[in-house]
Amino acid sequence: MKYLIIDTWNGEGYSESGIVGIATTEAEALKKIVQEFTERYVSMTEDFKCEWMLGKAIGFDNGEDQGCVQYLEVGIDDRYVIINPMENEAKVTSDSFNLIKMMLTDMGSTEESIEALEQEILQIGHGMVEHSDGELIIQKI
Repeated sequence: MKYLIIDTWNGEGYSESGIVGIATTEAEALKKIVQEFTERYVSMTEDFKCEWMLGKAIGFDNGEDQGCVQYLEVGIDDRYVIINPMENEAKVTSDSFNLIKMMLTDMGSTEESIEALEQEILQIGHGMVEHSDGELIIQKI
């Protein structure tokens, strides 16, 4: 089994949310979550709330911004990680990019923004797209 370590952040620089590591065991994934969380967030502010969520994530809230470092189990057929940085949510999907395009169209993304996303994914492996309720980051696994 493979585990992706995902950082989501809804403050300034949220477009950098994405895969930050890989683990081969659940124990290694947990260790990497704690390490990433410590390196990224513990030193940024003295006053924040921290929460262990569903045994797979550490979330925080400093009253202004929220973030989360989590792991997601990846199956052999999974192709993309879909991140909603405003909600600090991430999920893996085995959907083809054509199915993702249909989902984005249903969510209110424009054809031009979907085409730009497709080019970003082809060129650098990830991209961001706006929809009627915010933005999503799509990253190829």
